[in-house]
Amino acid sequence: MPRKLTDNLTRRIRAIQVSTRQTGYTAPGVYVQETPLIPPTLQGANLSAAAFVGLADQGPLDTPVALDSFAAFTTSFGAHTPGHLAEAARAFFANGGRRLYVLRLAQMPQDTVTIQTALSALDDLDDLGLLALPGISGTVTLQAAADYSERRRQLLLVADCPAGAWVEQVRGQAAALRSSHIALYCPWLRVAPQGAAVPPSGALAGLLARQELSGRLWKAPAGVDSALADVTALETEYSDQDLQALVPENINPLRKLSGRFLVWGARTLSANPEFRYVNVRRFFCFVEASVRRGIPWTGFEASEPATWQAVHAGIRDFLHDQWRAGALQGTKPEEGFFVRCDSSTMTQADMANGELVIVIGLAMLKPAEFTILQIRQSTRAAA
Repeated sequence: MPRKLTDNLTRRIRAIQVSTRQTGYTAPGVYVQETPLIPPTLQGANLSAAAFVGLADQGPLDTPVALDSFAAFTTSFGAHTPGHLAEAARAFFANGGRRLYVLRLAQMPQDTVTIQTALSALDDLDDLGLLALPGISGTVTLQAAADYSERRRQLLLVADCPAGAWVEQVRGQAAALRSSHIALYCPWLRVAPQGAAVPPSGALAGLLARQELSGRLWKAPAGVDSALADVTALETEYSDQDLQALVPENINPLRKLSGRFLVWGARTLSANPEFRYVNVRRFFCFVEASVRRGIPWTGFEASEPATWQAVHAGIRDFLHDQWRAGALQGTKPEEGFFVRCDSSTMTQADMANGELVIVIGLAMLKPAEFTILQIRQSTRAAA
C-alpha cells in the first residue's frame, strides 16, 4: 500500500478509537471514542480586562462586577467613592480600557491573609490580566496582591506610590517590594475637570489594556506612544537628577514632554533580570495563558509521539504568528523561539502518569532604554 495512503488511513483509524482497556467503564463491551483528526488552533488569550479593588458607599460587596464604561460604574457604585475607586475607573476608560471588574470591599484589608482571601473573589475571571488597588501604597498590602498575581500567573499588579511622595520615599517603597508581577508608577496625576490629585494606577491600567487591544502587547508601554488622557499636571515634577535616582530602582516615573504626559519607564520590581520589563512579563503571561487554554484536548489523548507532535505543531504555529507580528527577535523563526514536547522533556514516570511536559523558549524584544548619539565635529585643519 502506498505510504501516503497508509498515512491517511492511520489518521482515519485514530479518529475512531475502539478500546476495552479504558478505565471508568463498568461492563465488558466495545466503547467508541471520537477524537478530532486535527487539534484545535491555538488562539491568543485576551488578558486586557482589569480588576480594581477598593471602597464605595453602594454596590455589591465582595463580588466582582463587570463594567464596560464609566457610566456603568456610576450606576453600580456612584460617581464618588470614599477612596479613589471612581477616579481610577474614570481614568481607566478614558485611557482606552474596555472591560473593568470592580471588587467593592467593606474595608480595606491590612494583613496578608485577609488580602488574599478578598482577592480570591477574582479567581474565576479568565480574561483578567491587570490588577490595581487604587490609592493603596502600603507595602504589606501591595506585596500580598503581587503574590496573588504570581499565583494567578497571568496578572500584573499596577501599583501606586504614596500621594505626594518624594523620590527617597518611593525608592524605599520599591525596595520593600519584589515581584516580576508588579509595576510601580509615580507620581500622582492631576486630572480634568477638577484638577484633583489621583493615583496613576487607573490611567496606567487603561494604557496597558489599550496596548493589548491594539495587538502590541510585546511593545514596552512607555515613550511616545504612552500619552495619558485627561491629565492636566503631575503632582510632582521630576528633574533629570530625580529620574536618574528612580529608574535604576525599577520605578516607572511619569513626566511631561512637549505638552504631553508620558510614561518614562517600563520595568517591573523583579529580582530576576529576565523579567525586568513589563512587556516581557505580560507577553510571557499571554503565551502561557494561550497555551493552557489551547491544549485541554490532550487530557483525552495518550502521552505518545503522535500527541506530542500535534501539540508541538499547534504551539509552533501560534508562536510563528507572534514572531511574524514582531513580538520576538531574529530574522528567522528559530532565532525567536523554540518548542519541545518529546521524550527529552518528560521522563518515563511522566508518561506513565499521563503527564505532558512542554518546554517553550522565547527570545523577547527588550526596550532600548539608552540611546547613545555620537556626534563629531571636524575642525577646518582636520578637514
